[in-house]
Formats: sequence, structure tokens, C-alpha cells
Amino acid sequence: MIQEKTDNFDGNISGVVDIRYDNSNKPIELNSSYFKETKNYKYNSHGEIEEEKSRSEESPTIQSSTYSYIYDNYENWVEQKLVIKRNPKDEFEGGILIKRKIEYYE
Repeated sequence: MIQEKTDNFDGNISGVVDIRYDNSNKPIELNSSYFKETKNYKYNSHGEIEEEKSRSEESPTIQSSTYSYIYDNYENWVEQKLVIKRNPKDEFEGGILIKRKIEYYE
């Protein structure tokens, strides 16, 4: 998908999202006409999202989300840490830690 169009109940287009991909077919940039927002993505060597930056035409705030991972012996992540920073700083800054347990069967 290179472009996503959203219709309202009257059948008129209410928003368009243009998506740009890298050579691995991962989205690296999304431009939304509906939210007037641009998002950029970077990935780590495992193919997991490493960074997401959001900028909006309607707000001076730039949000940066940074992801870090801990992997098990099978190269699956078992811990994901997300840190959200905003410029200028506001109440939406913070972080999330997700841990998962994977059972393997032989």
C-alpha cells in the first residue's frame, strides 16, 4: 500500500495517508492529510522499530519515541522499552516497559 484514503459517511474523501517504504518493505515515512502529521521510522538490525518521530503542522510539538530491546537465545525480544519525549516537554512524556515470556517446544 502506498496511499490510504479514508471516506466519510457521505462517500467523500476525508483524509489521505501517503506511505514511503525502504528496500525491506518497511514503512519509513507516513504523511497524513487528515491529521496534518508526518511520522518517520527507523529500524534496528533485527527489523524491530527503533525510533518513531512525529511532527504536526498544527502543533509545534515534536514527539520522539525510542525503542530498545533485550533478546533471548532465539533472537526474539523478551523485553521492549519505549521512551517518549516531546519538544517542548509536556505531560505526555514517559515510558513503557513490556516483558514477554516465550515458551519453546522441541
